[in-house]
Amino acid sequence: MAVELDADLAAVARAHQGVIEAELRASRRTILHLFRTRLRADPTTLGAPEFLALADAPTVHAAIVLAARAATGAACALFLVDGDTQVPRVVRTHGVLRAARPALIALVAAEVPRRWADLRDGDPVPIGAPAPGDDPAGARSRRALGEAGLVDGHLYPLRAAGDVLGVLTTHYRRPGPHPPQGLLVLSAERALARSTPASRSATPTTVTVLGPLETSPAAARSGRWKPAATRS
Repeated sequence: MAVELDADLAAVARAHQGVIEAELRASRRTILHLFRTRLRADPTTLGAPEFLALADAPTVHAAIVLAARAATGAACALFLVDGDTQVPRVVRTHGVLRAARPALIALVAAEVPRRWADLRDGDPVPIGAPAPGDDPAGARSRRALGEAGLVDGHLYPLRAAGDVLGVLTTHYRRPGPHPPQGLLVLSAERALARSTPASRSATPTTVTVLGPLETSPAAARSGRWKPAATRS
């Protein structure tokens, strides 16, 4: 009798969990739908308190690539980065053909550790034509992306308190120059920091994400940026 009761309770718990997960998925879709127009028109919506108060991590990830696609017109991808191992993990793409994704993942996996110092400093990294210092795998990945029509682009670090939490990549079908994306990246940094557990950061620092964006017009034009103010 007790065994049957335990089985019944377990079945009810699974059913409840399924309902909760379905409601969460529906909520994420609703949030993205409500903010979709704003994200396309203004990437700073990523840092809006009313958006961050509602959005969970998967919603934030989807919103970042949606805003990036709208702001740049390029194919985009978002990677989370383990700061200890410098290993990136793709979590969302927009406009990247399935056949091109393995080359994209391989290229970002090679570039993140190779250009780690630049990323820590907040510098965008070009990812287009084969570059000096490319290893054979990196050169093959660049050629494969080019063959898929993605001939130029950048890798933008998304940081909090100096730690690299992720990278946002853009991939254009035409060679540059392309406009800098400092404002987009500042907004994506803010949103990603809000949705990333503090334990992922190498230092016990909480990023303040609800204040105004802190950048100068010159910094935004140059594509260099600094993270939002922090509080211990």
